[in-house]
Amino acid sequence: MSSTTATKNGKAKTLPVHKVRCGLTVGTIWENEGENGPWHNTTIDHSYLDEKSGDYVASNSYGPTQLLELAACAQLCHGWIVGRQAELRAQRRGESTNEDRF
Repeated sequence: MSSTTATKNGKAKTLPVHKVRCGLTVGTIWENEGENGPWHNTTIDHSYLDEKSGDYVASNSYGPTQLLELAACAQLCHGWIVGRQAELRAQRRGESTNEDRF
């Protein structure tokens, strides 16, 4: 399911397979191919408004007030990955997934 797209210089760039948003916190899920099949990594960042530049900036540092958003985002990412892994196992066994039934 990992996908790539061409960039301006013609090199392939890997795209995330899924994103989860919880307020200003975003979990990005990456699917990679390995010897034993696909595996997943997640990066979680949150945005804040830089008062000097007026731009939103991504950060991976969390204060006490952002920890609940971080936890919720991590839980949603975990749920998506577990579902994706079940889907991949079913495909390897030739079974239909719930999505195929509707």
